[in-house]
Amino acid sequence: LVAQLATETYSTDLLYYLLVNMHKLEFEARKDVVQIFNNLLRRQIGARFPTVEYLSNKKDILFAAFEGYNNEEIALNTSMILREMLRHETLAKILLQSEQYASCVMVSPCVLTHSQILHLPALHRDNNVLRILRSVRQSQGDTHPPQNHGGRIP
Repeated sequence: LVAQLATETYSTDLLYYLLVNMHKLEFEARKDVVQIFNNLLRRQIGARFPTVEYLSNKKDILFAAFEGYNNEEIALNTSMILREMLRHETLAKILLQSEQYASCVMVSPCVLTHSQILHLPALHRDNNVLRILRSVRQSQGDTHPPQNHGGRIP
C-alpha cells in the first residue's frame, strides 16, 4: 500500500504541487506536508531510497523547497523539508552545484553578505578569526582588510 501511494505521489507530481502551493494551506496542513515529505524521504527499499532517486530527476522540487525561504509564511516548513532532503548526498550536490544556490548566496537576503559576516559581534571577540578572514580576502585579491567596528554592523 505504501509503495502504491508513493508511486501515485510521483506520477502526479504531488510533491511539487504541495511545495509551490504550501502558502495557501493552513498551519496544521503545512505540518502534514512536512511529515509526508519526511516519511517519503526516509523510505528505503534495500539500499535504495526511491524518493531520493525521484527527486534527483525532478530537480524543480528541490529548488521549490529551497525557494520557500523567500516566503516568511512557509520558510520554517520548507526548511524542515529541505533539511531532510539534504541529508542525502545526491540531493545536496544537486543543490550546491546549482545556479539557484549560487545566485541566492550572492544576492538573497536569506544569506549574510561578506561585509555583514565580517562585522558580526562574535567575530570581534576572537582576533584569530579576523586574521584568518583578512588572509583569505588578501589571497583573493581584496586588499581592504575588515575593520573592527566594536562589534556593530556599520
